[in-house]
Amino acid sequence: MLDDHSLTDDLGRVVTDVGLVQRMLHVRARRVEVGEVHHRDEIEVALEVAGVVAPRHGEQLRDLPQRFQRMAIRVLGIGRDTLSPADGDDLSEHGVTSTAGAHVRRELGFRSVFHDWALARTRSLARMSTRAGQAANKALRSALGFAAARVASSDRLMSVIYDLMNETNFAGLAEHEEMLSDSVRVQAYHRGIRRNVRPGDVVVDLGTGTGLLAFMASRAGAKKVYAVEHSDVIDIAREIGRHNGFTNIEFVQANSREFTPPEPVDVVLHEQMGDELFNENMVQNLLDVRDRFLRPHGRILPAKFRLFVEPVTLHESMRVRRFWNIELPDGIDLGPMRESPFAGRNDTGRNEQIWLRHGSVAASFGTPTPILEFDLDTLAGADALPTDFVVERTASADMIVDGTCIWFEALFDDDTVLSTSPLGPITSWGNRLYRLDREFAKGEQLRIDVHMDRLVDPNTWLILTH
Repeated sequence: MLDDHSLTDDLGRVVTDVGLVQRMLHVRARRVEVGEVHHRDEIEVALEVAGVVAPRHGEQLRDLPQRFQRMAIRVLGIGRDTLSPADGDDLSEHGVTSTAGAHVRRELGFRSVFHDWALARTRSLARMSTRAGQAANKALRSALGFAAARVASSDRLMSVIYDLMNETNFAGLAEHEEMLSDSVRVQAYHRGIRRNVRPGDVVVDLGTGTGLLAFMASRAGAKKVYAVEHSDVIDIAREIGRHNGFTNIEFVQANSREFTPPEPVDVVLHEQMGDELFNENMVQNLLDVRDRFLRPHGRILPAKFRLFVEPVTLHESMRVRRFWNIELPDGIDLGPMRESPFAGRNDTGRNEQIWLRHGSVAASFGTPTPILEFDLDTLAGADALPTDFVVERTASADMIVDGTCIWFEALFDDDTVLSTSPLGPITSWGNRLYRLDREFAKGEQLRIDVHMDRLVDPNTWLILTH
């Protein structure tokens, strides 16, 4: 019999080894149905990541396209004679074969290192015969080991993963409540749309969510608005549209890469900026629609962006110092812990990351200057964006530098700028801090090397201070 936690522990190590843990763990529930899904990459990811068990010598795979049949068996590392018909009956009875067949429905369960999915499968396996359980366990391990490495090494597959993550992350009302309550965000978009959408424009709202930007574009005089959203939250947008009397908005449930409007488009609206700007697949998605159906001299709103990576100091009440720098009463000294073997094992040279609480930043180390500026209207491609930077700042006063903070600015026009700076008004975006906790005197210089390995995954970014 299988232990409830042994399989998930192993899966966690497999995924950790290929660097997928931090962002991919949030992927939840992507249903893939062969014959209905037009985005073939999603089928491929479902098979490669989730794996397909082929009971009854693979008979249930016969309705899949040939290349997916071959891939399913290759991914799992099982031949057609691996499982006997009897084993196949047991596996089918217990639901292990939910991804195989003409109607493939598989949930990608990366949440908590496949925890929910793996535990459910483990408990089912525990009820099986020893022989069937061992065969299925071997197949699962083989599939996940191969698939995790394959996904981590492929920008194309990772891009699909981030699309699926976005679909899931914004499928509930809680996230939209936070965004709609963000007055800084709402007012910036309202001003930007009023100033840049012209009467008679054809508009696409990419990732419409609950429909706010589409509604604003319609009110600004757009002739036609296509509101595109790949999650079920689009049903809420339709309801709001009907209730408010919008008649020129067409709601389309699809991934943007599967959508082509029946007419050229004047404006593409979007709000696809993640906390660190790139991590909602913004660049790839916007360049795709720009190149496919935006008119010459059409507009992306917003199109111009600035990315900041700045050393900051926190308010004393918000500061969390490194272990050996913490001051305690009664003369208790933690200073020697800096040289302890334990501290040495934990000092990797790579600053760990925390999320800043709102209002915690007191000042920047020097004058904030963007490390990167780009315009989606003219950007040649995602590969044209540099990924290595050097930040050099001079201390404006004696201060403790708690770490390096990331934020961005989105420019609709010269007068309409949306900023997620921790020194500005609070927004629904978060600010990641790469910890430092070092004291500097006024005039002292600090150098920061920034390497963004994979733009869409800030957990792969390397921030080193000197």
